[in-house]
Amino acid sequence: MSNTDAIPRDEFFDSLLGDFLDESGQLLDRLNENLLQLDEWVRSLDEGDHQSCDAELLNEMFRSAHSLKGLSAMLGLTDINTLTHKVENVFDAARKDELIVDGDCVEVVFQAVDRLGALVEVLKNPDAESVECDAVVEQIAAMLQSAGCERKQTSQADAE
Repeated sequence: MSNTDAIPRDEFFDSLLGDFLDESGQLLDRLNENLLQLDEWVRSLDEGDHQSCDAELLNEMFRSAHSLKGLSAMLGLTDINTLTHKVENVFDAARKDELIVDGDCVEVVFQAVDRLGALVEVLKNPDAESVECDAVVEQIAAMLQSAGCERKQTSQADAE
């Protein structure tokens, strides 16, 4: 899925890319820390117990994903943008109580965040191995669809 070779690179882009790499690293670190908290919370629940997650935690995770999605869109990083959009949808659905956050949900999001980290690494090192994200994107889509809360990705043109 990695399409970093298709991105035209010039001095301006490289400057923006450096900023993106710094910011994305911080956002992904925060997402991983928050995911660990979410995983701990899910593991503390009794089987079949479906409480609502901590709203502030979900909001922070949503904001991190939303920021990463927006930054990647600005730079035309379609693969990162597509995957981050799906992750953002998970957090949005969870904070609206449309999606039950369980161990399977957390595991899929961990996989997605790992792939996002790998995609960022490809930007740092173009010789790195390409990253396959389609399966994780499909897993998230299926999870959201089965919960009845799948959202289609929109473009800036749709928003206008």
